[in-house]
Amino acid sequence: MAIITISMPDEVLVALDKLVTELGYPSRSEFIRDAVMEKLGDQTKQYKYRIIIAVSNHKRYPRVDEKIMASSYRIAQSLRALYHQDLGDGRCLTIIVVDEGTSASLLSSKIRAIKGVEQVKTYRI
Repeated sequence: MAIITISMPDEVLVALDKLVTELGYPSRSEFIRDAVMEKLGDQTKQYKYRIIIAVSNHKRYPRVDEKIMASSYRIAQSLRALYHQDLGDGRCLTIIVVDEGTSASLLSSKIRAIKGVEQVKTYRI
């Protein structure tokens, strides 16, 4: 088995060690190996949809949610579901479900690039 070296910020290492302990892994290496194998396995699966979850700050950037919606509707042929909720603290949560494919990747990238989008997570199902 090959040995590799990686660098990561101290706070990430602390979180990693906590997770290794909580999940009962015998070592960091075992945890990282398992995480990499899981991610690699994801690349070989066939997925039907991509879920894009975005948190935006409309208090600071008033038109951010409008821009997210406009980007989503540009790929209307792939759009399967759209949910938008005001979180009450100047932020909104948007959940978008689109057909897996090129337009899903482009939409994720476009949403990440919108000023006022604080976080984007994508999941394939």
